Amino acid sequence: MSQVSDFSIAEVANHGKGKNIWICIQGNVYDISKFIEEHPGGEEILRSFAGKDATEAFQDAAHSEEVKPIMERLLIGTVPLLVSQGTPQWQNAS
Repeated sequence: MSQVSDFSIAEVANHGKGKNIWICIQGNVYDISKFIEEHPGGEEILRSFAGKDATEAFQDAAHSEEVKPIMERLLIGTVPLLVSQGTPQWQNAS
């Protein structure tokens, strides 16, 4: 895992379109740009959470232990506000 940075909710929301796609899960920020087409559950579900908090959807989906190294590779930072306060619903932040 490379060095991670701190991001604001607005910074994550700015990466919800185009080729540079970020999502947030449990306060962690993931750059899924290169992974989105490989996602076993399909590209569409990831695109629906682009630039948003995907925590609830991630927790509701069935994921194997194989997801951990993938997530470690995609992790680029955190949203300190979400880490310290728990993850709120900010689906319309963009």
